[in-house]
Amino acid sequence: MPLIKYKDVGRHTKTMGRTEDPSVFLIFGDEFLSKTAQGELIAFLAGDDDSTDIVSLDGTRENIFEAIEKVSTFSLFSDKKGVSLLEIDIFYTAEEEKLLLEKAKKSFEDGKMRVAAKHIVTLFSLKGLTFDDFKPAPAGTLKNIGIKNVAEREWATSVVNYCLESGISVNTAGDPADALEKALDKGFPPGNFLILTADKIDKRKALYKAIEAKGLVVDCAVPTGNTKYDKEVQAEILKQRAKEALAKSGKKIDTPGFNAIVGNLGFDLRGMTSAIEKLVSYIGDRDRITKTDVEAVLERTKVDPIFELTGAVQSKNLEAALFYSRTLIAAEFAHLQLLGAITNQIRRLIIVKDFLETPEAKAWHPNLSYNVFTASIMPAVVAYDKGLAEKAESWDKAESNETPETATPKKGSKKPAKSKKKKKAPATGLAIAPNPKSPYPVYLMFKNSAAYGKQELAHALSKLFDADTSFKTTGQNPTMILEHTLFSILK
Repeated sequence: MPLIKYKDVGRHTKTMGRTEDPSVFLIFGDEFLSKTAQGELIAFLAGDDDSTDIVSLDGTRENIFEAIEKVSTFSLFSDKKGVSLLEIDIFYTAEEEKLLLEKAKKSFEDGKMRVAAKHIVTLFSLKGLTFDDFKPAPAGTLKNIGIKNVAEREWATSVVNYCLESGISVNTAGDPADALEKALDKGFPPGNFLILTADKIDKRKALYKAIEAKGLVVDCAVPTGNTKYDKEVQAEILKQRAKEALAKSGKKIDTPGFNAIVGNLGFDLRGMTSAIEKLVSYIGDRDRITKTDVEAVLERTKVDPIFELTGAVQSKNLEAALFYSRTLIAAEFAHLQLLGAITNQIRRLIIVKDFLETPEAKAWHPNLSYNVFTASIMPAVVAYDKGLAEKAESWDKAESNETPETATPKKGSKKPAKSKKKKKAPATGLAIAPNPKSPYPVYLMFKNSAAYGKQELAHALSKLFDADTSFKTTGQNPTMILEHTLFSILK
């Protein structure tokens, strides 16, 4: 079978005969393009059979053996079974430990703990080590995988502890590449297929040659350099992604608008997709996105860096929340400040859930356009916030022990002393829309609120209160407390 480019997957599947379909596929390169190609292949291979058994596993060395077992047996419920092994590390060698270590650290800093764990497990496996070696001698064990200074040990220890807490172990059952190669020689039951994704491959390895001979290899690599050619290729891929993201809406983006997104995000296919989705909602009935629209929607990220963290919490995106929390901590934002921002976000989501149960919210549905939202829902939100602020003010008065009627009289006077207590400002922290003149963030919050149930939000608030207590009463690492809390509420 040939090696094809990612953009040719759809065209290639049309030429594949059902009886000649390959049973193994290797997709390598850019993560976003790889996932897109994987989706296209699964849709083709599963066909119209909704009962096809599809299993996705992290590409750890241990999981490779499980994947081989699953794809080598018949499905009890359908004629087809598919297994996807995501981001496998088996093309790395012991000589490439430095690259693996860099990838593990980068994944940790980006909040991608599962990916970081996979790379660390691979390093341990390549060195013939297990986590049993780590427990009695952590510094010596980490030194054996290339971590030699104290500063590096901190993040690596966090990843190893994550592995231990998550039940992730180092494979000791043999070489997974050899096992895969033998499984390919033996073949899979008819209708079963195996999809492998990897960030890099080594065409010299026997496993790669076996896959290329018996299956299909999809190249999703994107040049990452700064040469004129590299930049042109990146720009072309971004334009295609923007076009695909706009296709369903029938809208377009002008060149200055597109350039403004690229200038803001760089080469980020996932970010481009997210930006287009936000912009489509923002422009409403208009058919063209402009540079002004891009600046209005994306500029807030630069002005309010905490907005990205609360946005990740709002959309229940654990990896993004971990990434932005670490970025903000590195920028010397206080841990309690971040915890407070997350807590306020959860409180606002609880209030949104309450509002959605009122008659005034009956026009809301997740596919409501931004323009209709501002016209039909936003006025009701403002009225709801006003009522909430009035209730909060009345609660404050009821709780006050110092009123004109009960105040202690001044010495020598029969009249009660006037209360000196200042009137509290409305509790804007309890408002859905603290700034009613900026309704777009409110619109996004309404759309994202579907990710949570009311019980989940109550659980999240409880965990955040626990974290606040831990910050103030224990000597634990505040970053670890914050990350553990994010795991608890977003997993």
